[in-house]
Amino acid sequence: MDSEPVDTPSLLVHFPNLKSWCFWNSSDTLEVKIEELRDEVTRCCPLLKTLLVETAANITARVLVKGFNSLTSICILNKNLSAEVVLAILNHQDTLLDAFTFTSCSNFFDSDDIPEVESNHLQVPDWVIQSIPRCCTRLENLQFHLYEMNINDIEEATWGCYSLETLYIRIHGLNTKEKIDRAIQLWIEGRIAIRKKRTNDKETPTPSDSQLYSVIPRADNSIEARVARHLLKFKKLHQVWLGWKIRNVRN
Repeated sequence: MDSEPVDTPSLLVHFPNLKSWCFWNSSDTLEVKIEELRDEVTRCCPLLKTLLVETAANITARVLVKGFNSLTSICILNKNLSAEVVLAILNHQDTLLDAFTFTSCSNFFDSDDIPEVESNHLQVPDWVIQSIPRCCTRLENLQFHLYEMNINDIEEATWGCYSLETLYIRIHGLNTKEKIDRAIQLWIEGRIAIRKKRTNDKETPTPSDSQLYSVIPRADNSIEARVARHLLKFKKLHQVWLGWKIRNVRN
């Protein structure tokens, strides 16, 4: 007589304190049943809130939507970033604190040269990328340093992440060391000027347009000034990379 099959407990029961997971898959198909994985993670690893995903775009999107709940930190392989993946990231918009992309280059930020923008064959529209800082209101760290944003798209709608602390991005047109340095300098000088002007009036999450234009005049419509005015909207922002050198300021 055959014995009854015995359910094998998940290996995850041995890792109740697991906090992060690197999800890697070399093919375009996935053997694991995503829904079962989600149930096991929820049951066995309640502290798991950080996910690094190195899979094809279609799998990455499935993993983000169906595999995990309420992630606080998501890191995506840049070449696999697609519109579908970005929308999947928004599945965690109420809890997301960190949104990163990465590449195989190990000394990206140590180089004294401005790196080339990495080609993304999936051609994600800029408005799709913008949905992350616009919708993820708890976001503290945004590092999409391999993707070039357009300042027109950035200015089109408000970024809702007023608690932003670190920002690593590229801006189209801000492509020389001199321009990057000037944008950073305008930002630093603007921070000081706004703090000097600050009164005991009702605290606002972001400086008003009048405050921004009082420290960087509206007449200066250069790419450097526009970028600096955008950076000034985030009071907690203290670490910035715009294509060359990580800049730190004291809050």
